[in-house]
Amino acid sequence: MKGYASDAPIKSQSEDRFRRYPFAKRIAETIVARLDPGSLVVGIYGAWGEGKTSVLNFINSYIKDKESVVCVSFNPWRFKDEATLLLNYFNTLADALGRSISSKKEKIGKWFQDYGNLVAPLSLSFLGVGFSPGQATAEAGKMLSSIDLEELRNRIEGLLLEEKKRIVVLMDDIDRLDKSEIYSIFRLVKLSADFSYTAYILAFDDQMVSAALRERYATGIEESGQSFLEKIVQVPLRLPPADQISLRQYCFEGVDEAIKISEIELTEEQVQSFVRYFVDGIENRLKTPRMCKRYANALSFALPILAGEVNPVDLMLIEGIRVFYPSLYTFIRRNREIFAGTLSDSHYRTDKDKEPAIQAIEKAIGQFPKDDEENIRDLLKILFPRLSGLYGNVHYGSYWEKTWSEEQRVASKDYFDRYFSYAIPEGDVPDREIENLLGICVKGDIESTTINIKAMLTSRNAEKVIKKLRYKEKTYNSIISETLGRSLALSGETFPDPDTLFSFMTPFSQASILISQLAKNIPEDKRLNYAKEVISTAVPLPFSIACLRWFRTGKEKDVSERIFSIEIEDDLGKLTAQRIASIATDNIIYMEYGKDAPLVFWTWAHYESKKETEAYVKKKIEENTESLPQFLRTYITTAWGMESGLPIKGDFEREQYDYLSKIVDPEIVIDAIKLSKGEEYIKSVDFTSIEEKSFEEKITLQFIHIHQLAMAELSSTDEENSDSSSKAEGEISQHLYGLRKSRKK
Repeated sequence: MKGYASDAPIKSQSEDRFRRYPFAKRIAETIVARLDPGSLVVGIYGAWGEGKTSVLNFINSYIKDKESVVCVSFNPWRFKDEATLLLNYFNTLADALGRSISSKKEKIGKWFQDYGNLVAPLSLSFLGVGFSPGQATAEAGKMLSSIDLEELRNRIEGLLLEEKKRIVVLMDDIDRLDKSEIYSIFRLVKLSADFSYTAYILAFDDQMVSAALRERYATGIEESGQSFLEKIVQVPLRLPPADQISLRQYCFEGVDEAIKISEIELTEEQVQSFVRYFVDGIENRLKTPRMCKRYANALSFALPILAGEVNPVDLMLIEGIRVFYPSLYTFIRRNREIFAGTLSDSHYRTDKDKEPAIQAIEKAIGQFPKDDEENIRDLLKILFPRLSGLYGNVHYGSYWEKTWSEEQRVASKDYFDRYFSYAIPEGDVPDREIENLLGICVKGDIESTTINIKAMLTSRNAEKVIKKLRYKEKTYNSIISETLGRSLALSGETFPDPDTLFSFMTPFSQASILISQLAKNIPEDKRLNYAKEVISTAVPLPFSIACLRWFRTGKEKDVSERIFSIEIEDDLGKLTAQRIASIATDNIIYMEYGKDAPLVFWTWAHYESKKETEAYVKKKIEENTESLPQFLRTYITTAWGMESGLPIKGDFEREQYDYLSKIVDPEIVIDAIKLSKGEEYIKSVDFTSIEEKSFEEKITLQFIHIHQLAMAELSSTDEENSDSSSKAEGEISQHLYGLRKSRKK
């Protein structure tokens, strides 16, 4: 097979893979050697795709050169009504006989045309049931009405006897006609089968034809259609089933061709897995050569489209389900949650929760024969291991989801849709693009890698890109790791950083984590320089700080688990703080970096100088008092609705006040408010109407209110400390006085 396998029947004995030629030859030899002048109707029964047309081709090729036989292939598909069918049938016979007996061509042609013209317009009865022949050549019928049908038949038969000729009519694809057309064909055969020296070889699916005849006669008795066939077909022959081993070999040749077309290279383990699961789960449905071709064509379409994007063995098996179990394929495609979601995981579901899913699966499987049910169930468990959680207590945790994604399995949530859409879903990225990116990294070309990353990334696929890069982060060599890490640092602006409940899961955070983990693949003597390059060049500035965060391992970690020593971590922190100080010279940090400004200030103060950081903030808010609400706003965290789960604007609360106080003396902020709005504003503020204010004024008032409470607490604490101190001093004085008295005694 080359490319898509043609469904054309074979004509040459050399193409015979399923021993159709010996079967056809025996039929042909019997007809040629037959001495009985009586007519004969042979039926070759078989399902679609079993090779009936190939058998007719072999019969034709065997007898076409025999002097005693006139072979006629009649196609019943070409005619619009019964009368036209009859007329053209007899014209076809006349033409074939005319070519065989050229000396009497005109006479033969006229006899058959006369016979057909006479028969077509008549109202006839077939097997006791009347029918209407439709529009015929009425004029021809009138002219020939006086001619005796029996006389015409005798003339034709006499000619055949004289010339020692036997007519063999081959008819194919009868089972593809509609019910009325099937009925017309068998009426035609009945009308003409009483000619001597004629034989009909009819190829069709007997179950489909008998069902059509049964419906035509409006009877519900299953055997009735078969009984009608028995009255017409004298020699019913069942096409021998194709040998299963030969079918498998033929099928696998088509699979091999499809794999070659797609330029996929399977490992020996993958080949063995496919053969095993195909034989166990699908081969039982492989009945005809046509099914082999359909499966090969399905793979020739699917494999090239998804090459490198899915697991090839899983794809070949899924396509097998599509071809051999089409309704099951549709069920799987429409029930993603059952097959690739948490629904089938026993760790998350009770038996009561799982029962509807099990029932749905069993209903889908139950449409097939009992012999197939266990094979299907086992195949589904191979493709979708989570189903073991439905049918038992096996649990596949998050580690397995990562493994299935790495292997591009259909069981993975990240890959399931690809198998059924033949495309990369929107919001995903082709695996081949990831491989191409890593191919650029191997060259150590940071500029090209950065350009490639920025071209690849969108706000919708960034999460998938980082996820896929992280799956294999431990396998990259030092060159790939350094190139990829530094290029990601230069691409930080392309990673979305939305407000989420778990901020470390955003593409922004995951990219910074990946950069830090790549450092582990770089030799220790080059690792520090890599980290310094990342921190010095990462954009935007908050991305540099995020990278620093994940370079830091924590003091409690063992040396073997650390990326850097604590001393080097501090040096990297100082490098980051110096970069912040440099950027701050020409920028207003809290206006430039918004919600990330508090972390920038903290990093600056922690690793460099709180005094310097505080002086910077004081200067900026005094120079731009109208920007003070923006400064306070950077400390507002996102709140999450308990029921809706949606982000909402938070308030300036004590937690934010305390965090700000670690960087800036709150009195600096109060002084800036006084400078902007006057001292009376603070004294006369009405906190009862705070909710009616604009958001900017609201958080300013909340800050004032919390500051006043904090000062009151501080004052109260000072008084308590003072009282405690006075009391302690009195107790000490009394104690000393007592000691002095005792000494005097």
